[in-house]
Amino acid sequence: HYGHSNALRQAAELASEVYVGIHSNESIKVNKGLPVMLDDERYEMVKSCKYVTKVVTDAPFVTDPEFVKNYDCSHVVHGNDLITDASGLDCYSHVKALNMFLEINRTYGISTTNIVGKMLLKQRELSNEFDAYQDELIKLFKNNNVRGEDIVFVEGAFDLFHPGHVYTLKQAKKEGDYVLVGLYSDDKCKEMFGDYPILNYRERLLALLSCKYVDEVILCDKINTSFVLHNNIKTIVFGEDRNIYDHLSNEVRLEEAVHEYSYLTDKVIIDRILNNYNEYYERNRKRNSTS
Repeated sequence: HYGHSNALRQAAELASEVYVGIHSNESIKVNKGLPVMLDDERYEMVKSCKYVTKVVTDAPFVTDPEFVKNYDCSHVVHGNDLITDASGLDCYSHVKALNMFLEINRTYGISTTNIVGKMLLKQRELSNEFDAYQDELIKLFKNNNVRGEDIVFVEGAFDLFHPGHVYTLKQAKKEGDYVLVGLYSDDKCKEMFGDYPILNYRERLLALLSCKYVDEVILCDKINTSFVLHNNIKTIVFGEDRNIYDHLSNEVRLEEAVHEYSYLTDKVIIDRILNNYNEYYERNRKRNSTS
């Protein structure tokens, strides 16, 4: 989610390169609780972030200074929230003792726990409590890319941003020199998908803006010939439903996104969480009791 992306953005402001150490699912399960995504899915998500230089897999849950130095990294960056392992040890205690730790601000209004809570409680009233704060982040996340001649268009809700979305955008990037994303409004999502979206428009926008395959994001609830011509769109990359673009087949090239993460959908992610309800419930209960 965009809280992770904002942490990486802040890290990128502190150094010329950002190496991201990712814990294995097994170590996360032991120390924190079962993750939503599989190892390879999380690797792909982090690799797609425009603020990341390199992904380092199997990073120890308690950060080891020697492990960090093996990658010629001088400092470790994390938010101003305490992270402990299963025994209660501060995960950054060793690097803090060596003055290798740099603290950044935690992002307001978003967390994995918060998102999971919305799913479990079937909370569908989208909050606007953090609109002003998110608008400031949007300014920081936005690209200043100049539109190219070969514009590729992708549209969707992009709720619960996942590797399926990333790989569709990655394919779009290969089809032209500028990827323009049409993001559905909250009302459009509700009209099309019922209970969705789980995340509001600004939250979904921030996730897209952090992706290195995206050049620009615009609000888009309807696409027609006028829209295509106005935005100089040459190619549309789509998921499963080609029929909705039949009326544009004489105006643009249509390319289907086919990739190894086609199985991933919002529903798949939600089902994973619901299938592990008891574990998530206990984790959330413990967190709430200490906050």
